[in-house]
Amino acid sequence: MRVRVCARVGGGGAHTPPHVRPLNQVCFFLDYNLDESYTPKKLSVRAGSTFHDLVEVQVVDLAEPQGWVTVPLFAVDDRGERMPLRVRVSRLLQT
Repeated sequence: MRVRVCARVGGGGAHTPPHVRPLNQVCFFLDYNLDESYTPKKLSVRAGSTFHDLVEVQVVDLAEPQGWVTVPLFAVDDRGERMPLRVRVSRLLQT
């Protein structure tokens, strides 16, 4: 089963879905040449079950990105196998 969750970034508070969701990647479109002053150089992906217990799960360094950037997200089970990250709240931060 393929799950696609779309979120719109804008003003206002964070949206908290009512259930835990699997999250295996985050994709976003960046164009350094179009607007270099607002294009992030580093992004932090944080996840958790509430807004207050978010943990950094991935840091991405970006060097003049152009186009779609895909950040894989996964947890590792007891056998060392990758599985989708199960989160209720996620947050992308420009650092």
